[in-house]
Amino acid sequence: MRKRVFLGMLAGALSLFLMAGCGPEAGYGPDDIVTITGKFLDVDGEPLGNTEIGIWKLDPEGISLNNYWYPDPDDKELTEEDGTFRIRHKGEEYLWPNGTAKYIIITNIDSLDGPVTAVGFFVINQETEVPDIKLWDANAVHEIANDTVTFTWDGVEDVSGSAPDHYGFSSRLVYWALWQVKEVQSGFSLPTYLFQNKCTGWRVGAEFARANDSSYDWSYMSATTAEEGNLNLIPNSSHEVLSQGLGAYIPDHDTAFMKLTDQVFKVEEDFNAAHPEWVLLDLGDVKTINAVAVYGLFTNYAQPGNKQFEQFEVYVSSDTTDWGTADATTTQQDGYIRFEFDSVDGQYVKFQANEGSNIQIVWMREYAVFGPVATK
Repeated sequence: MRKRVFLGMLAGALSLFLMAGCGPEAGYGPDDIVTITGKFLDVDGEPLGNTEIGIWKLDPEGISLNNYWYPDPDDKELTEEDGTFRIRHKGEEYLWPNGTAKYIIITNIDSLDGPVTAVGFFVINQETEVPDIKLWDANAVHEIANDTVTFTWDGVEDVSGSAPDHYGFSSRLVYWALWQVKEVQSGFSLPTYLFQNKCTGWRVGAEFARANDSSYDWSYMSATTAEEGNLNLIPNSSHEVLSQGLGAYIPDHDTAFMKLTDQVFKVEEDFNAAHPEWVLLDLGDVKTINAVAVYGLFTNYAQPGNKQFEQFEVYVSSDTTDWGTADATTTQQDGYIRFEFDSVDGQYVKFQANEGSNIQIVWMREYAVFGPVATK
């Protein structure tokens, strides 16, 4: 199984050098008792008492390689009635072999659906008092009109004291990988077809990166917007999915890669580590197509020191030899990407980088082709 970093809300705030196992110099030794204290407050600013909190240590035995945001922190504590907590360990728990400080994350783990606030920092001092950790009542809501969904929420400033570096959006079927947007603002919109009539909930997060190694990363996650028993929170009537359950293909492989169209939106298809230059969907027959979406794309470069990339392109054809010109393009290199264009008829839909690029497709979660709903 591929092991990768999964830091939930804090993924965008962490510095890359953390993965190398070197933090700032610590002011204690391996046998010293290190104490971390703080206080959790609920959305009304009242003490969050008797609440379970999780502590992750960013090391090879912790969240950096093989743990997930839920449900397995390296350590757990229970806040007192007044919301305070106190964590005590020997210094060796927070030190790399070279004596530098490890990075830890502390967050409430009482509810998978939030709200959740996480704070991350290097354990530099023998005694650390963390600033109050407050939950965020985002009042997140959405409205649907003309097959477009608009998301709004209250800013985090009343809790954090300042505007975040950015807000991020994620939605779920079961896992939080249905559709994601790294940077958004309240009031942003998406076409409803992207959710494929599968959305069971959505949420937003607010991210703050630390100013220096002695300060804190903060990540605030809103409560999940969901309705009990509603398995299609964002319905769509404008597009139909043409690709569900159909095979995807890559160069020099006869294998039909089926994960890309199974509507699970979680498991990455890594194409048996082939790093293909393109991915092709065979719709089985000529269809009318007007949109394509790529979910959870991850890429790298064949020559990291000589990156060659201009755009990703989508082609539609009735055969596999005459592709003509691209029907849509984007300069976005990874993540969740949508292509919309005037209706075109075709059986084969190819997603690829521009000619001469050395970017490689490492994995994708889903590859979907859409067409207009037929008028009855």
